[in-house]
Amino acid sequence: MYIKNILSPSEWGEHPYSFKTLNSSLQFNYYDYIDAWHAIFLHQTEDFSHSWFVNFNSKFKSPFPYWFSSWWEKHGPTSDLLPPNLKETVKYFSSKYKFMQDSQFFPNTKSHGF
Repeated sequence: MYIKNILSPSEWGEHPYSFKTLNSSLQFNYYDYIDAWHAIFLHQTEDFSHSWFVNFNSKFKSPFPYWFSSWWEKHGPTSDLLPPNLKETVKYFSSKYKFMQDSQFFPNTKSHGF
């Protein structure tokens, strides 16, 4: 899955609770859009053979809405996937650069076993 864009509330164009129509029958609002992001990876085959690869499109330039941080924390990469030298780099970077609580888009190193 390549992420090309993430709609912010201002890009929605109206009030977040206003409905848009898809395929002339399905209506959804911005909160439904957020819920869809949180439910997208719930698909699994009966034999558990399906996995997801998530990447950002090379032309991706969207700002991240605040709700995306919790989505990324739940669905983003885990520290188990990182090679040891990259884990050390992330640990060092996290110790030198302190993120503001309301803008932590970088994964919390404590919850990822660093």
